[in-house]
Amino acid sequence: MKRSTDQSGSTHKTSHSQAKPQHTGAAQPNSSAPHEDTNSIDNQPNGRAMNDEAYAMGEDNGDAWAHQLDLEREQEAMEKEPTKTALAEQKRNNYFAQLARVDVSEYVEKKGEFSYLSWAWAVDRLRKAYPDATWEVKRFNGVPYLKTDCGYFVEVAVTVAGVTLSQIHPVLDARNRPISEPNAFEINTSIQRCLVKAIALHGLGLYLYAGEDLPEGAEPAKLSKEQQANLQKLIDEVGADMAKFLGYFKVEKLADLPAAEHQRAVNALEKKRKAA
Repeated sequence: MKRSTDQSGSTHKTSHSQAKPQHTGAAQPNSSAPHEDTNSIDNQPNGRAMNDEAYAMGEDNGDAWAHQLDLEREQEAMEKEPTKTALAEQKRNNYFAQLARVDVSEYVEKKGEFSYLSWAWAVDRLRKAYPDATWEVKRFNGVPYLKTDCGYFVEVAVTVAGVTLSQIHPVLDARNRPISEPNAFEINTSIQRCLVKAIALHGLGLYLYAGEDLPEGAEPAKLSKEQQANLQKLIDEVGADMAKFLGYFKVEKLADLPAAEHQRAVNALEKKRKAA
């Protein structure tokens, strides 16, 4: 009985010793210590876990494991995408804020009862800030205007920092009244006005149009006392006629002059000084 047991144990040990190299592909038998294999993967750190994982996966599960890794990488990329979107949005907001801070009062022109920003200056400042800015005059059946039952319209689209904004403008006269049968010059003038407004949608000179939709009874900000004193001093220095000055700006007294007109008034008085 004892002998049989020894033989059985010996046979079992031999079988185990032969099978182990087949599983690990790396174990080397140690003849001096047959009962302890120090080079076996089973005795290395994490060796057992790696061996068990290999058995669990099997040869057919290798592709599935690689696919799972690809899915995890795609998930990580998707989680980072909102950050890229937020940065792009921040960039767009910054470009608008930059253009909105530009003081355009010096380049405002007066025509009739209304003030206009020079289209040439608006384009100049826009392209200096964003050289890749572009604009497009929209065509309607091949012509740069649209004729409707209520008048003629033009449209201009301006693209800044990858953002395209479009403005539609009616063909108007110097009093901002629709022209029933405009000529080529009047259509071209409206296109330039439309271009300036489309640029304003991106921030440059936008504040000039703030009064267009004021609630009934609301008034734009007036000159400060310091600004009034400054203008009064200039009027006296250049010998300007106060009545004509006030009449030009359509106000009864200096205190009624809108604050937005201050710089333009200063420029007009300085021109008179140089011309004297």
